Amino acid sequence: MSKNFKMILVCSAITSTSKCNKVLSTSPSVKVHTQKKLMNTVGLADSNPIRTPMEARLQLRKAGTTTIVDSTNYRSIVGSLCYLVNTRPDLAYFVGYVSKFIEAPRKEYLVAVKRILRYVAGTRGLGVRYYAGR
Repeated sequence: MSKNFKMILVCSAITSTSKCNKVLSTSPSVKVHTQKKLMNTVGLADSNPIRTPMEARLQLRKAGTTTIVDSTNYRSIVGSLCYLVNTRPDLAYFVGYVSKFIEAPRKEYLVAVKRILRYVAGTRGLGVRYYAGR
């Protein structure tokens, strides 16, 4: 792994206790804040949201045909999306798919990652709450 690699997001899991259960959840305001921070860092803050995280039947290959992009930036974005999967399991397959290309990222892979980010922008209110003892 590159020494220049850094995560964009910070841990935002908050433990709270209700009368009946212990709950491990991500506060909606914190979750939206970290998603906005990711979008601003990537430069997609004003982009149009979309309904699907990936094109249907998209096939990316290791031997891409487009130019190679900055691997540090690509790793940072994909790493942040990997963190986001903890509270957004609907992204797990798509983030796993684009993370296969971390070694030599190309422009076509970055386009797929940006599409995932545009999906995240359109679905900021989604997330998971984890309840203890159920």
